[in-house]
Amino acid sequence: MILGLFAAPIAGGAGSMFALVFVDSLLNLDFPGLRSLTVSVMFGGYYGGVLGLPVALIFGPLIHMLMLDHDVRRWHSYAAFGALIASCIFLLVLAASMHTPFYISGAVAASIILAGAIGGLTFWLIRRPDRDNLPGLPVDSPHDKKA
Repeated sequence: MILGLFAAPIAGGAGSMFALVFVDSLLNLDFPGLRSLTVSVMFGGYYGGVLGLPVALIFGPLIHMLMLDHDVRRWHSYAAFGALIASCIFLLVLAASMHTPFYISGAVAASIILAGAIGGLTFWLIRRPDRDNLPGLPVDSPHDKKA
């Protein structure tokens, strides 16, 4: 679970920046090339780690335990909750910065939501809660056992 909490925000940031720059390259004929795409993925991973890691470490275990308690174990649920958490944090940051000149485009907002969805999916891929309590597979934590 710890690996998933650390990898999810970094993968989310890198993946969303890749998608943002890739779509921009398709729409813009003056795209500078592969170097720009590589640098954007590196910065996306960096900012995903810096901005997303505290959020993942604070909210991730709590939400994961709540989802297990309610038997929500599918990949799309984790992606949706990741997008929801990213949206809420984005709205909080946006509301806190209303007094400063802070421009947010639709593409930036979409990339933040996409980063959350990719982060949730990355956590699910590493943790695989859908395989808990199946015969022949070890249970990762005592919390996963149903009474």
